[in-house]
Amino acid sequence: MTNFDNLPPIDTIPWHELDHAYGPATDVPAQINDLRSDDADIRKQALWHLFGNIFHQGSRYPASPYAVPYLAQLLIDPDVNDKHHILTLLVNLALGYDEAYLPHGYPIDRYLDYFETNPPPNIDTWSLAEWQTYQAVRQQLSTFIYSLSDDDPTVRRLAIYALAWFPQNVQQSWSHLHTTLTYDPQPVNQATALLTIAILANSDPQAPLDDLHDYLDHQYPLLQTSAALGLAIHHHYTTQILDLLLHALTHADLLQPQSEQIPFYDGNFTGLITTTLAQAPNEHHHLIIPHICQALHHVTGYDSLAVTRALLDLIIDRQAPPLTETPSSQLTPHQRLALNTIVNHGGWFIGEHIFGNYSSLLRRYGLPNNQADLRAYLLT
Repeated sequence: MTNFDNLPPIDTIPWHELDHAYGPATDVPAQINDLRSDDADIRKQALWHLFGNIFHQGSRYPASPYAVPYLAQLLIDPDVNDKHHILTLLVNLALGYDEAYLPHGYPIDRYLDYFETNPPPNIDTWSLAEWQTYQAVRQQLSTFIYSLSDDDPTVRRLAIYALAWFPQNVQQSWSHLHTTLTYDPQPVNQATALLTIAILANSDPQAPLDDLHDYLDHQYPLLQTSAALGLAIHHHYTTQILDLLLHALTHADLLQPQSEQIPFYDGNFTGLITTTLAQAPNEHHHLIIPHICQALHHVTGYDSLAVTRALLDLIIDRQAPPLTETPSSQLTPHQRLALNTIVNHGGWFIGEHIFGNYSSLLRRYGLPNNQADLRAYLLT
């Protein structure tokens, strides 16, 4: 476990010289200390502030890496509550949002190459803060491993999830993940471990995928599906794997609510499946596209973004001219099916309000960014 004995008192850090989203980070020590409070409202308010200042809408700041060891220190304090929220904050500080790195994991080689060829004087403040914060969180890996033994299954699950993002420590993580598969009594934690193993295995060409293959025939459907998803991340598309994943798309309710507790993609298990299937070879698209269309019928709001993005990746070549330059009468059957599904079942609204992120997604793929115009195109 990380040795915090040499960690200086939090008040000795020059927070007045370190900025977060709203200026000097002088409020951060009190907010971190408030996470020790017995008052749930005080803890909730402190987390709200920290998610908004050292991690503002996915950005990291010069103050962010300095906060990391003090947050991690809370994980080993038996009197601290809400450790699952602290783990979530630490992973967010390391990554931003995990959707940027799914399904393949953190591209450590790309970042190492970038920072090796671009020393700090040549790097903008924000990129440097992101990298320094990632490294600061990585240094807390042994604290995450310690949390794998927590009495709270949600804390254990978030700790399993945290291990997925540090490929440089893959050898250190393997044995603990295998232990989790064997001894953690919570199927959703085992499912999270299977996906963490799959993601980490991308950084280790010699990594065995035996656990994933073994769980394909497990009696528990969530573990079967998670194993299939992990193997699909590694481009395994046997009939059994495809059947499990396509069934999960059209019968998502059979895996809920457990599947929604898997932390990847903020619990959007359907989105993680569709994102992974979008990389499948063309020979499988005739099966995949109709199933993703069916899945779009049943997701709403933010969850619709990942499903729609996967559909668009399957039907649109972004290097080619915009699809709308093709008369709709010349669309392939799968293109027409996908676009009609998006028109009629896409996440255009959240409640009564237009969902701007959804319109922006369509625009990025060269499509009309509102329902009426896309419908009009399909009718021409």
